[in-house]
Amino acid sequence: MLESALYYKKSLIHFQKVDANYIHCPTAEEWAKIEKNFKFLKVFYEATLAFSGTKYPIANLYFPNVLRVRLLLKSEMESTDGFMKKMACKMYEKFGKYWSDFSIIMAVAIVLDLRFKLQFVQWSFKKVYGDGVDYEEEVAKVREKTQEIYNIYALKLSATSPRQKYESLHVGNIEDATDEFMTVNFDSFSNEHTVSMKSDLEMYFEEQLVPRSVNLDILAHWKANVSRYPVLSLMARDILAIPISTVASESAFSIGGRVLDCYRSALKPNIVQAIVCLKDWTFEGAKMESQLDELCGMVMKIKVEEEEDISCPSPSPSPSPSPCQSFDQHEFSSKASSLATIF
Repeated sequence: MLESALYYKKSLIHFQKVDANYIHCPTAEEWAKIEKNFKFLKVFYEATLAFSGTKYPIANLYFPNVLRVRLLLKSEMESTDGFMKKMACKMYEKFGKYWSDFSIIMAVAIVLDLRFKLQFVQWSFKKVYGDGVDYEEEVAKVREKTQEIYNIYALKLSATSPRQKYESLHVGNIEDATDEFMTVNFDSFSNEHTVSMKSDLEMYFEEQLVPRSVNLDILAHWKANVSRYPVLSLMARDILAIPISTVASESAFSIGGRVLDCYRSALKPNIVQAIVCLKDWTFEGAKMESQLDELCGMVMKIKVEEEEDISCPSPSPSPSPSPCQSFDQHEFSSKASSLATIF
């Protein structure tokens, strides 16, 4: 509503000048207050939209949006505007509860985003805590938790993957392989120059960040790089799938009331599940905008032709069809019925 009011600001001011009876136009001071409130509340609106998504992973979106809200509240608490300062102080009291109780796993989720990694966590905590001890402790917590989770997945993967039994392989002459010269010289040399293997996590941190302007499908990326990062890809698959909002689950439960009603109350659970999934898949795959535009165009065409028929005194004897005859009612009905089945 504030955005619409600002969009028509000039029109409302002009209407006040030309119409003496219009006395509800905001004053210059009120317009300034509206603009400040709009910029302030827009951050919360965008964060709500991001958290309410159901067609994309949102675990990696939590930490940046919550940080953005926190920095905004802190800056408004130091504002010279008494109205904004009072509102920000009240909001920060409630926000402090969410910030203190926020799960560290949400910070691990942003680490698994190639556009941010651990650098974003370091930058964020420096913005919040400065360069003090609190900054070092919070960054260390995220680093340690990331390594701890990685170790669990690495152990799990090593336990399930088949191991090659090199001891059972017999290649070449065994006597040559166990020769005293080879044992004393080559084995000692190879042990001194053995290169340690880097883990998935270490290689991941050494790579450059992906530009933030890149429209990255993060789950598709980890799926494509499962052979390169076998452990980290499993870890990312599970952590990035964590829901941080109840919108999807509440929507799933609310749709049940539209599937099961007084006329369809004896459906089996598998049938209900099939109907819900079919509707979701239909909305996901259907190109609704083009069909809606075409249907709306037909409706507007009918309205115009009816107006033309009123002004028309009598049908013309000409063999050319009238506008109403040229409109295919059957085509409109078929398209309308097909669109209704999708809904």
